[in-house]
Amino acid sequence: MERVKTLKNADDDGLVWTGRFAGGIRNDIKRRLLWYRSDWVDGVKGGTKTITATLFMFCACLAPGIAFGAFFDQHSGGESGVVEYLITQSVSGIIFAIISGQPLVILRPTGPITVFISQLYSISKTLEVPFLAAQAWTGIFVGTYMIIIAVTDTCAAIRQCSRFTQDMFGFFVSVIFMFMGISNIADKFTVKQDQYSPRQQLLLTAGTLWLAFQLSGFGKSRFFAKKIREIIADFAVPLAIILGTIVANCSTVSIEPLPVPAKFSPTTAGRSWVVDVCPPESCGVAVGVGALSAIPLVLLFFIDQNVTMLLTQHPDHDLQKGSAFHWNFFILGCFNILFPLFGCPFVTGSLPHSPQFVKALATIEMVREDKHEKAKIVSVCENRLAPLMVNVLVLIFLPIIDKLKIVP
Repeated sequence: MERVKTLKNADDDGLVWTGRFAGGIRNDIKRRLLWYRSDWVDGVKGGTKTITATLFMFCACLAPGIAFGAFFDQHSGGESGVVEYLITQSVSGIIFAIISGQPLVILRPTGPITVFISQLYSISKTLEVPFLAAQAWTGIFVGTYMIIIAVTDTCAAIRQCSRFTQDMFGFFVSVIFMFMGISNIADKFTVKQDQYSPRQQLLLTAGTLWLAFQLSGFGKSRFFAKKIREIIADFAVPLAIILGTIVANCSTVSIEPLPVPAKFSPTTAGRSWVVDVCPPESCGVAVGVGALSAIPLVLLFFIDQNVTMLLTQHPDHDLQKGSAFHWNFFILGCFNILFPLFGCPFVTGSLPHSPQFVKALATIEMVREDKHEKAKIVSVCENRLAPLMVNVLVLIFLPIIDKLKIVP
């Protein structure tokens, strides 16, 4: 009990300048190491809560991973795609669940990252530099910048980030999701109208979205037992997608399938997994593009990762085991050096997945405030087992990725 009390101190989140080299990282590791065994034991003790949260987040991560990968595949001429996106997510997520300071943060190649590498592809094409080489050098530089930020305690600056800034960044991420969804619908009526039935696909999309909204609020209904209502609400999106897939496959009209690769291999046919970082004719240009491109990207990662951490650690969630801003940022720096060397995209903490994951692991009760009912988190099953299993499932899914062609 005394340990829980110390976690309530003002400086316990670690967002302070220690004045020592890697002082924040050392404090993060020291603080979280006390809970390491508990993180695994609590995952086992969580039982049904751990399993349902794992399945919920697996479905929540797999769908946008495929969508963003397919989007970049189509906009980069097949330089990178679904396979590379899911490799980055699963491998980084498994390692992060084991060694990170706050394992409830979900890592993914996010919407802002997809927008960034789409622009990086356009720049590299204009300069006649191989995109994968430019991406690899960008990763080397941005990872180095992130490590420097982590060891100098610069993450402490995020303490000045207001709630308004956090909400605006969350809004920005939401806009990217909506833009990609709407642009996909627009393509059905323009680019692909002769291949597939656009009106039926619009109806199917609208129907699936409506059903997901209805099921997500099922926990407030009076049907079935409370536990069943909670399960239906937690799995609202995958249930809506399953029903939409059944309707699509029973339909007689032509509907575009999910653009997944036919087998597990690099999206660019015949390329080696290891990227040639120094192409003979443009090595210097690739290095220059990487060094300059990494500057706006590290600013994006600084905001994206740390705002995700702040929202995950929100006081309303009542997390008890502390945070690790500096150590987590250091790990991400290493990831963003490593993965682009294999043609995979960058990775950072994901919104809204991370706060949603905390809520999926939470025990919630309804309380009355000012004559209104409000959901309040009583406790959270903080553990490493659930995030580990989420990403193991994504990794297991890779060899059978072609089976998802049945999904419209």
